Amino acid sequence: PKGNLTAMGDEVNLASRMESTAEVNTVQVSAHVQKECGDYFEWEDLGEITVKGKKNPIHTFRPTGPGKIQTERWERAARVSRSPMVGREKEMGILQSWLDKQSDDVTKHIVIGIKADAGIGKSRLVHEFIKAQTEPFTLLRGQTLSYNQPLNWLWITLLRNYFGITPDDPNAKKKFDKVIENTKELKYCSPFLAELLTIPNDDPRLKFLDYENKHRETLNALRDLVQYAGNNGRTIVILEDLHWLDEASKEVLEFILANCDVEKPILFLCLYRPEGEVELPGISEVITLSTIADDACKH
Repeated sequence: PKGNLTAMGDEVNLASRMESTAEVNTVQVSAHVQKECGDYFEWEDLGEITVKGKKNPIHTFRPTGPGKIQTERWERAARVSRSPMVGREKEMGILQSWLDKQSDDVTKHIVIGIKADAGIGKSRLVHEFIKAQTEPFTLLRGQTLSYNQPLNWLWITLLRNYFGITPDDPNAKKKFDKVIENTKELKYCSPFLAELLTIPNDDPRLKFLDYENKHRETLNALRDLVQYAGNNGRTIVILEDLHWLDEASKEVLEFILANCDVEKPILFLCLYRPEGEVELPGISEVITLSTIADDACKH
């Protein structure tokens, strides 16, 4: 048949008019969409707007991040790990050899890029590698977002994982304070970590420092957290989806790699897709994953 197909109707008209009222580079949805999506996202209530053609105002919301039931790739990898992983022995060996170098006389941190298209198994590889470790270590893990990403989101997610804080956690301050109370090395920088987590803190520095000095203290605070972990034994830092890395998070990563002084180097595992090539300072090796079928065809 000839002609063009197009969507029409009330929902299309409403979406078009809501798009025209949304802030630039943001997503705005109706209360109906927000209800359908539910806890898959965190939401900011934008209140009601008047829309042409609608008798009543439209209650609108903005998604601000993954919600408490949104499943991360890391968690999916943990579930599928009940079936054995095959065909990644070479990559597992490379990762283990670099981890073993933490005990050698290595003076700089070990930065490994793991590059592959979506769905090839980056997270699964890393999960299996972590699961295979028999010696104790500290794990830090952060992840970026593909949409509406706040500044430093990579490090905010790392902090949430470290302190055991979930989105909209009513006990966030209690959990944060409990860790800080038992960690004297982090007490000085804790107000800047708390601010990143939007946890109330009355430290006067947050109010009176100018932007430049506050920014410097925030960089130091994130460095101090990673440094504290590194000085207490083997440490692995997993950074996922770096093809969506924002400039602020990149600056923090570069600062940490250049200024984090620990007895043993930290192993950074940086996961990203080919379309978002990441320039990491001092990168040790890039592991490019292809499909298992592609690998089999080479032999």
